[in-house]
Amino acid sequence: MTKITSGKKIPLKVKIGYGVAEGSNSLIFTLFTAFGMFFFTDVVNLSPAFAGFVLGIGTLWDACVIQMGKAGSLVYFYQLMGDRTGYWCSIPDLAA
Repeated sequence: MTKITSGKKIPLKVKIGYGVAEGSNSLIFTLFTAFGMFFFTDVVNLSPAFAGFVLGIGTLWDACVIQMGKAGSLVYFYQLMGDRTGYWCSIPDLAA
């Protein structure tokens, strides 16, 4: 792989812009996780360990499937096969 260097420095405004965007993304994720833990432990009465496990599975799903584009390819595959049921998130397909 070739490394591309342009010799230009990234302006401070651009760095701050990316930092603010990532900070807001992290804030939303943290609020969602905190609310999820509250909901699962106080409303649904799950144990805190199991509630954390459920949220961890959701985080892994987001990291491994959605962020890497696997979910889109699964939807496209099932549409090609004529399956319109929306059953595109099965565990055996993730291993493929």
